[in-house]
Amino acid sequence: MLRKPIRKLHRVALGVASGIVLVIGYTALCYRSQQLNPNQTTIPSWSQMLGGLRSVVRTDPAALARWKQALANNPDASRPRPKLVADATATGTHLFLGLGLSVIGSMFLGVMMGCFRRVEAFLLPPMAFLAKIPATAALPVFLKLAGQGQETFFVSIVTFGVLPAMSQSIYLAAREVSDEYLSKAYTLGASDTAVVWTIMVRSILPHVMDAARLAIGPAIVYLIAAEMLFSDIGFGYRIRYDAKTGMTVVFPYLVILAIFGFTMDFSLRWLQRKTCPWFVPEESR
Repeated sequence: MLRKPIRKLHRVALGVASGIVLVIGYTALCYRSQQLNPNQTTIPSWSQMLGGLRSVVRTDPAALARWKQALANNPDASRPRPKLVADATATGTHLFLGLGLSVIGSMFLGVMMGCFRRVEAFLLPPMAFLAKIPATAALPVFLKLAGQGQETFFVSIVTFGVLPAMSQSIYLAAREVSDEYLSKAYTLGASDTAVVWTIMVRSILPHVMDAARLAIGPAIVYLIAAEMLFSDIGFGYRIRYDAKTGMTVVFPYLVILAIFGFTMDFSLRWLQRKTCPWFVPEESR
């Protein structure tokens, strides 16, 4: 039977089994590569990746020594941070700001387009047009406008890549709200503002969270591409820089990025279950 529900224990077991298959498959591939070339780092072993992870978790001794010498002349000199901490802080800040602005802006635009026909006629064509422009292709434009290495540049790339498409998704969700609900609200004496807030916004809220979840992957892609080309810090820069000498740091960074995105997705799903219990099916909780 199609879509037959399964027990939660079976769902968890199958998910764990798929992870074990991936680990075994990578281990076998790594073993085969090591047999062909013991010095290769294109497919690093688990011990090599652990060594690469240690190198970015620990503070560079040379940088720490320079900092101690600088304290004599500048007591306010900031202590050097491990590479992983510095990169995660930079990438996380850019990602959260870009996604946050995208969600707020697209929710406002989507609700307005879904509620008012004139706003829809005015904003929908440019939103549909901008959504078809790849954010990575617009990198030189934002580079000229914001400047290389500026936080505004990276946040703008994420926002530009996510907001137009997300605003259209929220607009479609707003259009699906039944006119019957709106008519009943007006019959009870509700104003336009009350209808928008109590019916429209609350009805589309779970769809906004779904749209934000779907935007996590593209947002990370746009940000990493920008950091690879125009940054001297962040996950994108570190992946490009360390890929020249081997993949012992690149693979752990890719795993950390996946954990980063999964954590955000899990948090949004948890928030959706808590704020919109009527929307999430019982078997999915």
